[in-house]
Amino acid sequence: MAYADDRLGELFARLRAGAARRREQLSVHEAVRETDLLLGRVYEQWEARAEGLPRERCDAVRDAVAAVRVAVCRSLQSVRAAAPVPPHAPHPATGPPRPVRPPNPLVRFLRGGAGEPPPPWAPPPPPPPVVLTDRLFDSIGQALEAVDRSFLSWAAAPPGDPAWHEDDDLVEVLHGLLSAAERGSPDLALAKVVSLRDKLRLQRGMETVVYDPCDPSHTAVLFAFTAPAAPGLPGRCRVPALVHGARVLRRGTVLPLPAPEAAPPAVGPFAAHTDHPPGTGPFAVHTDHPPASEPSLPPPPGHPRPLPPTEEG
Repeated sequence: MAYADDRLGELFARLRAGAARRREQLSVHEAVRETDLLLGRVYEQWEARAEGLPRERCDAVRDAVAAVRVAVCRSLQSVRAAAPVPPHAPHPATGPPRPVRPPNPLVRFLRGGAGEPPPPWAPPPPPPPVVLTDRLFDSIGQALEAVDRSFLSWAAAPPGDPAWHEDDDLVEVLHGLLSAAERGSPDLALAKVVSLRDKLRLQRGMETVVYDPCDPSHTAVLFAFTAPAAPGLPGRCRVPALVHGARVLRRGTVLPLPAPEAAPPAVGPFAAHTDHPPGTGPFAVHTDHPPASEPSLPPPPGHPRPLPPTEEG
């Protein structure tokens, strides 16, 4: 269930609208009691609909609602009635207080002017402070909507990468590689790397790609080519590419193939060493006779055989 399906502001608005016979004004004590009651019911209804959410999310929402409750209730409890004005308060224009004297001269004469006149009656106490219900609940609703926006932005943010020490697979691979280095065993290190490649593919969806000149997708996007190596030409894959779906995490490296080496000259006791052209040299056969001609075919029947040449002829 997403957090947006049950917002605190919406729950508070429904509870506020469902309350019957709501008075326009409340005393401070009544306002504190109503605030505490409504916010408690808001969180109870939200928690009842929050099945499937992680425990830390529910705890965070509970703490946020509690913070709103404490802020509102403490603010209301700080409201006090105004102190009564003393009967002989100084006038703001004259400064010192003036004695209150009867305005009738006859009264002053009968009293003989002796002593100070009695003080006037004390003013009535000020009315107790009241809280406007609509304004109070509007403020609480705005505070809960701010909490909703905060948690919605938290839910929309992508989760951060886990710390290395919290990734069990990574810790296992690192431990194996460090063990191989401590033992000085290349075979053990290679076996750990092979297991890491399998885990990356099966558990993380990460693939290693080895360069294939016959694959048209193996371009400069996947590999960095060192001239004269180029996409589509044979080359030596020095580093494979690492991909996750369509995303290239790390490019591979392709080097050119080494040039073919010339065949080495024959060596040994039976190797023929000569600087003379064929048919010459100290071991060449010398003769005064011309090379033998190819044997001729016998003459056809009825024709005489030609005589061999004489020495004179």
